[in-house]
Amino acid sequence: MELDQHQIVIQKKLNHLSQEIQNKAQESFISKIFSKKSAPIKSIYIYGDVGRGKTMLMKEFFDSIDGKVKIYIHFNSFMRKIHEALRDIRKESRNYKDELIEAVQRITKDENQNIVEIICFDEFQVTDIADAMLLSRIFSYLFLKNIVIVFTSNSEPSELYKNGLQRELFLKFVNNVLLKNCEVLNLNSPTDYRAKLALSEKKVVIAQKEMKGNFFINPSSKNMLDDCAKNYKKPSLKKRVDDCVSNQTGDFLLHQEAKTTKQEEDCNTLLNLINITTAITKRYFISNQKNRTIIKEMIKNLTNNQLKSTKLNVWGREVEIKKTHNSIAVINFSELCNNNYAASDFHSICQKFDLIFLLRIPRLTEENINEARRFILFIDEVYENKTSLIVSAKSNIDQIYPSGIGSSAFKRTASRLKEIKTELYWKNSKFIKNNNN
Repeated sequence: MELDQHQIVIQKKLNHLSQEIQNKAQESFISKIFSKKSAPIKSIYIYGDVGRGKTMLMKEFFDSIDGKVKIYIHFNSFMRKIHEALRDIRKESRNYKDELIEAVQRITKDENQNIVEIICFDEFQVTDIADAMLLSRIFSYLFLKNIVIVFTSNSEPSELYKNGLQRELFLKFVNNVLLKNCEVLNLNSPTDYRAKLALSEKKVVIAQKEMKGNFFINPSSKNMLDDCAKNYKKPSLKKRVDDCVSNQTGDFLLHQEAKTTKQEEDCNTLLNLINITTAITKRYFISNQKNRTIIKEMIKNLTNNQLKSTKLNVWGREVEIKKTHNSIAVINFSELCNNNYAASDFHSICQKFDLIFLLRIPRLTEENINEARRFILFIDEVYENKTSLIVSAKSNIDQIYPSGIGSSAFKRTASRLKEIKTELYWKNSKFIKNNNN
């Protein structure tokens, strides 16, 4: 991918940081000889709108660093590990001087117990008061240990945790710890590359819909229709699938012209099958009668109507998902986000299931702060775990949570939802990969 001029500016800054780290290693050797302490390297905080390439540039920087103990981690995952380590520490009989710092030390070592030298935090955000109150101590310790940190975020530091409880205490962390140790860079590219990808796919779908009288069906879809036609025990329908003729692209062109009532009935049945078997090319549905029927048939075909409850053990607690079939889960929004679930719960759910149907997402208001926060955490886990997601919602993605505390952070969630519904994400999701093996 060719970088735009705004991305090139950030790339140069990160390349310079990489060179500083390499030079520091050489200086440290000389400093030890002459007992001279060198100045710490300043960390970098990159912020900008969604889809601008922040993560791509940071991954490039991370991969360029050799011979150093380094960690690349989504910030939500880091905080989840902090809480898990604290839970384990509190179960131990030993007393620690500072349990939080002990937890930080445990998760900032590699498998050989070497202390990390570089941490890349992707998607740095703060929506939870419990996390907000811990950050000052966590990062004061990390910077004190001269660990180089690169952050990506959608928010300028002064905009973090906006309208959050006890924000004045959090701002002390921003001003006294974060800004003093970081160079702040704004990636202000005008292009949202993630939205651009989704738009390019949408144009293809629209072009297909505008082709009146015909459906183009690829060979794999034809095989699915063959199976469906057999299951429906309609010989005339089966013949109609077989009558598909090859077109110039090598796919199958299905003619719809119906000359008799029987042919018309078969066409209607076949069109319904096409909707079901090719609906997985569409993964975000506005909730209406037609779409609810399509999703219901998709679930039926994928699960054979054999849904059962599955209980997950998360930190000694039971999390029950009421409708599951093998690696597929069917969950209503209220079950997921109205319960007091945390990032660890969503992590376990997304690790357990390859495909999740998330149904009945409402339009959230300013009163739904907790539901919105949980939904943000859930989508982060879906994205990080490459879980396939099929959604029904009351509104389009950008209107799910348009205003309220955390609505600015939701822009990133909306961007991820748009990417999750693309064909590229679907093809690379674990549901497709695990079912193609």
